[in-house]
Order: sequence, then C-alpha cells, then structure tokens
Amino acid sequence: MLARYQLGTIYASLRRAALAGDWPSASELLGQALGCELPGRPSQPEIAYALAHRTVRQLSYRGFKPAELAMWRTGLKPVVKMEDIPLADAQAWLRQQARHASSASPELDRGAALALGQTYRKDYLLLRSQPCRPSDPQALVCVYAGAAEAIAALQHSEATAREDAAAAGKILAIPECCAAAFAADFAASRADQDALNDDATRRLLGQANAHSPGPWQLNPLSDSELLGYYPCSLTCTRSRARAAEVWAAQLATDPAQARLAALRLPRPVLWWRMPFFAVIQPASPTAQVIDSTADGAPILRYQHCRFNAFADPVARAIQGLLAAHLSPWLDRGDGLSADPAGLSIFHGPERILHLPSASGMAPLLTVWSTPR
Repeated sequence: MLARYQLGTIYASLRRAALAGDWPSASELLGQALGCELPGRPSQPEIAYALAHRTVRQLSYRGFKPAELAMWRTGLKPVVKMEDIPLADAQAWLRQQARHASSASPELDRGAALALGQTYRKDYLLLRSQPCRPSDPQALVCVYAGAAEAIAALQHSEATAREDAAAAGKILAIPECCAAAFAADFAASRADQDALNDDATRRLLGQANAHSPGPWQLNPLSDSELLGYYPCSLTCTRSRARAAEVWAAQLATDPAQARLAALRLPRPVLWWRMPFFAVIQPASPTAQVIDSTADGAPILRYQHCRFNAFADPVARAIQGLLAAHLSPWLDRGDGLSADPAGLSIFHGPERILHLPSASGMAPLLTVWSTPR
C-alpha cells in the first residue's frame, strides 16, 4: 500500500513524464499508482492507436449530467448542484434559461433560481480542485439551480462548513445514511491517499461481483449516472427509490438520455482507482456469462473492453497508456477474473495473463444487473 500522500507525488511525476513523452518512466509510475507491474513497453504510436480504438468517454467530470438536469426540470430536489461545468458552457446555459424564462418556461415558473459558484481548475488524476481566475481557459464552475433559499443555504454551508457532509447532504436531499458514509470516506481519504473518489468508489464497487450483481441504476461510473451522490450501499432502499424517480424523470423529459443510461450503466466495470477503469461489453447482450476457474473463481466472459478516457489531454494520454499496456492481452482473451491477488485474463479455459497486485490494491471486477 502506498504511504499517505505518496499518490500525489507519483501523479506529479507521471504527468511530467507523459508531457515529455518518456513512456518507459510513465509506465513504471502508472504501475506504482495502480499497484502492479504493467506488461509490455508500448510506444507512442501504440498509445495513439489505443486512444483512437481502445477508449471511450464514460465518466468525464466535465459538463452537465443529464440526470441532474432532469431532477431540476421536474423539481425532484430543492436545489441541484451541477459540478465541473466549463465556465463558457455555464454562462451559455444561463443565457438560454433567461430566454426560456421570458417565454414562460415551466422550470422557472416554479420560482426557481440559478447561480454560479467561484471558478476553479481540476486535477484530472487526483480529481482535486483549486481556485482560478475566470480568464483561465480551463476554468470550471458549479451551477446551482432550484429554490433561491436552498441555493443560499448551500453556498453558505460550503463557505463556512466545507467539510460538513451531513449539512450539505440535508440541503441537497441526500439520504442521511449516504451523507454519513461519504463523511467516513472523506475521513479515510485524509488518512491514506487523499483521493476521496478512490475511497468512495472502492467502497461501493466492492459490494457487487459476478455472484451478486449490483443494481445497474446505482452505478456511479458514467456521466449517465442517476443519483449525483455515492449511495451508502448497493442495497440502500432510499437510493434505489431515488434512482427510480430520476429514471422516470428522465424518461419524461429526455427519453434519449434515459435510453443511453440504460445502455451504459449495466455494463460491467474493471476498476483500479479513479480515473483508471475499463467498461466491458459482455459476451451476451441480455445476460452476464459466468464461467469458473479450476478453483471455482468466477470468470466473466466478454466481447471487448474499452478504457475510460477524459477530455483533458494529459490525463487522456495516461489513460491511453494503460489501454496500450493491457489491450493486446484483452484482445486475445475472452474472460476476466479479479481477486485480492490480482487480475487474470483468460482465453477459453486457459489463463493467458496474470497481473499480480500489491496488497490492498487489487482491481475490482464489478458486475451490474441488466434492465428488465
């Protein structure tokens, strides 16, 4: 296990190596961050090919999420906070809503208000933010939409009690159990890698596997996710009810995005840590095909795997580097298995690659239910 705060140092060196095109050093550093020794030594052309053919935009941390727009449009929450919106996009959206207001938009007829937060930049590896000037071309902003009193209360809470997840969760209508779990994730992140998303995502994804698939509506690893927060567990009845409400709201307001969510969210995920994961196209379009190794471990059969890739060029190049290391093996194989010892890739009954992992850092192979 990496020492506390070591991950930030590794990512800083990894970013410098990628910018310099020093891919051997970048591969070694990426392996450190993921707790394994990656196979092969991909070249720049191989990385470029992997980016073009082996990646997909799955979770971007940039732009409006359809579920949050649906919650705002239907009034499911007193306030919706839409994070990581490029400043120019946020300003254009506010102008569009102002034009709608002059033509009696139903959303604004309810007395809804809109507001922008302070501008910031995002580290797309650690997924941490820092303030920046509005003139910064990478400036992002939060958009607050809902009742004016709720917006004011949330902004006040963020300014005066930034680490109080329970207070913000109450204003955002997040179940108390889920806000408490997120507060615990925050405490854990301060004690290990200082990467909050790692702790929250690992806690959640570790609850679902081939033997016990998680409900697809609670998958957090897509821009199509339905909640806007990390549920306390995959059995949380309040989160499952909220996801069903948001799904119904999307069907009513944006059926195309609802259909896209139903395609994206049920796909299994092979996850190391944020933002390094792959989405899996199962061997069967209607059900997960599960075999077993000689010792009974489940093998998920697949058609292909695509690695998540951000728009940020440096993060995207490093995500492409991971794809370049593993795609040659994944293309040869048709089955995956992951356990605390590491990742295995199979072709039929034969294991063609075993990638051992450092203690406590093995990847998770999370399987979701399929829509009925």
